[in-house]
Amino acid sequence: MMLYSRNLGKRFKNLWALSNVNLELSSRRLVLLGQNGSGKTTLLSIITGISFPTNGEVKVNGIIPYKEREGSRNDFLFIREA
Repeated sequence: MMLYSRNLGKRFKNLWALSNVNLELSSRRLVLLGQNGSGKTTLLSIITGISFPTNGEVKVNGIIPYKEREGSRNDFLFIREA
Protein backbone atom coordinates (compact mmCIF):
# COMPACT_ATOMS: atom_id res chain seq x y z
CA MET A 1 0.00 0.00 0.00
CA MET A 2 1.23 3.46 -0.91
CA LEU A 3 0.07 6.21 1.42
CA TYR A 4 0.67 9.87 0.63
CA SER A 5 -0.59 12.94 2.48
CA ARG A 6 0.33 16.60 2.32
CA ASN A 7 -0.78 19.25 4.81
CA LEU A 8 -3.64 16.99 5.91
CA GLY A 9 -5.83 18.51 8.59
CA LYS A 10 -9.16 17.84 10.26
CA ARG A 11 -10.99 20.30 12.48
CA PHE A 12 -13.99 19.65 14.72
CA LYS A 13 -15.44 23.10 15.54
CA ASN A 14 -12.49 24.91 17.18
CA LEU A 15 -10.35 21.81 17.83
CA TRP A 16 -7.81 20.54 15.31
CA ALA A 17 -7.62 16.72 15.54
CA LEU A 18 -4.98 16.67 12.79
CA SER A 19 -2.82 19.53 11.61
CA ASN A 20 -0.36 19.53 8.69
CA VAL A 21 0.18 15.77 8.54
CA ASN A 22 2.74 14.88 5.87
CA LEU A 23 3.30 11.21 5.10
CA GLU A 24 4.81 9.26 2.25
CA LEU A 25 5.18 5.56 2.85
CA SER A 26 4.96 2.24 1.14
CA SER A 27 4.17 -0.72 3.34
CA ARG A 28 2.05 -3.83 3.61
CA ARG A 29 1.04 -2.86 7.15
CA LEU A 30 0.34 0.38 8.90
CA VAL A 31 0.63 0.72 12.66
CA LEU A 32 -0.36 3.93 14.41
CA LEU A 33 0.82 4.57 17.94
CA GLY A 34 0.08 7.57 20.09
CA GLN A 35 -1.60 8.91 23.16
CA ASN A 36 -5.35 9.16 23.55
CA GLY A 37 -6.63 12.09 21.51
CA SER A 38 -3.62 12.24 19.20
CA GLY A 39 -5.68 11.81 15.99
CA LYS A 40 -5.13 8.11 15.17
CA THR A 41 -8.80 7.33 14.56
CA THR A 42 -9.32 10.58 12.68
CA LEU A 43 -6.43 9.75 10.34
CA LEU A 44 -7.77 6.24 9.75
CA SER A 45 -11.26 7.55 9.05
CA ILE A 46 -9.87 9.86 6.37
CA ILE A 47 -7.61 7.30 4.66
CA THR A 48 -10.44 4.76 4.58
CA GLY A 49 -12.84 7.27 3.02
CA ILE A 50 -15.22 7.55 5.97
CA SER A 51 -14.45 11.20 6.68
CA PHE A 52 -13.41 14.25 4.64
CA PRO A 53 -10.38 16.30 5.67
CA THR A 54 -10.75 19.99 6.46
CA ASN A 55 -7.67 20.77 4.39
CA GLY A 56 -4.83 19.06 2.58
CA GLU A 57 -4.89 15.86 0.58
CA VAL A 58 -4.37 12.15 1.02
CA LYS A 59 -3.96 9.38 -1.56
CA VAL A 60 -3.97 5.63 -1.05
CA ASN A 61 -2.43 3.81 -4.03
CA GLY A 62 -3.03 6.93 -6.10
CA ILE A 63 -6.73 7.13 -5.18
CA ILE A 64 -8.33 9.86 -3.10
CA PRO A 65 -10.32 7.64 -0.71
CA TYR A 66 -13.01 10.09 0.41
CA LYS A 67 -13.81 10.93 -3.23
CA GLU A 68 -13.43 7.43 -4.71
CA ARG A 69 -14.48 5.24 -1.79
CA GLU A 70 -15.29 2.08 -3.78
CA GLY A 71 -11.92 2.17 -5.52
CA SER A 72 -9.98 2.49 -2.30
CA ARG A 73 -11.82 0.16 0.07
CA ASN A 74 -10.22 -3.04 -1.25
CA ASP A 75 -6.79 -1.73 -0.25
CA PHE A 76 -7.51 -2.32 3.44
CA LEU A 77 -7.59 -5.80 4.93
CA PHE A 78 -9.88 -4.78 7.78
CA ILE A 79 -12.69 -3.71 5.43
CA ARG A 80 -14.33 -6.79 3.95
CA GLU A 81 -17.70 -7.78 2.62
CA ALA A 82 -19.56 -10.24 4.88
